[in-house]
Amino acid sequence: MKIIVQEARNSDYDKKRAASLLEALRSRRQISLILEVCSRCNLNCNFCDLHSGKLKNMEGQEGIMEEKLYYKIIEDIANLGYKLKALHFHGWGEPLIQKKLPEMIGFARQKGVADKLILITNGVLMDEIVFEKLLVSGLDEIRVSLDTVDSEKYIKIKGRDHLQTVLNNIDHAINRISAKDKLKFYIKIPGTASDKSFGVSDEDTQAVINKYKNIDNPNVGIILQPLIVTHDAGILNHKPCEEVFYTALIRFDGRVSACCVDILGNLNIGNISNESLSQILNGKKLRRIRKVHSSGDLKELPQCLHCGFRTSLDLTPYVGEIDKLV
Repeated sequence: MKIIVQEARNSDYDKKRAASLLEALRSRRQISLILEVCSRCNLNCNFCDLHSGKLKNMEGQEGIMEEKLYYKIIEDIANLGYKLKALHFHGWGEPLIQKKLPEMIGFARQKGVADKLILITNGVLMDEIVFEKLLVSGLDEIRVSLDTVDSEKYIKIKGRDHLQTVLNNIDHAINRISAKDKLKFYIKIPGTASDKSFGVSDEDTQAVINKYKNIDNPNVGIILQPLIVTHDAGILNHKPCEEVFYTALIRFDGRVSACCVDILGNLNIGNISNESLSQILNGKKLRRIRKVHSSGDLKELPQCLHCGFRTSLDLTPYVGEIDKLV
């Protein structure tokens, strides 16, 4: 079993990611996008701002993307004039609640909008029938989030008792994927450097690894995704964040944010329902957010100033060049 650390959280890739980011800015290209085809969920994870219940007055934040809007988005991506490096299907909900997702993914593949099409799912709805559809949809990767294989802890973290269903679905996927298939299948787990506030321990991580480490299939692997906390709560963060320079989140209702964790829309840069994606990505709102980050003074963006989450890449050495490019 191949075990890798997610590139964004692996410092070995920092120079490569910085070079890619700078080239994308020079050529006025977006590296990746996240499509939230559904913001409803069948779990209540204790770390989720939307579904854990810890944030109040979240009315209007849950929904399923309408097909008409989805196809408009894909056409807009196709009209950018270049391919994204990756188009991700996830967000603040479970993507597979959108029943037509395999066909929708197929359209994105047909239009050739990205080098990689990646689905992140909690695995609850990925039964044998659904997986067969995903297998031929045109996806390049499926990543199933699995924090623990302990049933009591799963319920405590996830809020629902679906562990055995997820394990059965993972087993079917692993048995179904052959070495000849294009699709890569990953079990995504917190890395051993993870913050413990989510209730996931190093022992949980190792237990998941132990369960699957002897599987011999080049198309199946484990992705470690350590949570990088860049400062203690309350300490201000003045370092620029990589996120706003390479990706954007398109919410289920068409709102577009410069950050994938922007649940309240504080970093909103437009709405694809009434604007083109090109207008949004080349618009003043995103440029302003990027300018603030490159300046190193995040006081204008309180959400970013107090945010504790970052990729491993420190953009500080590159801010002079970035400021000229944005």
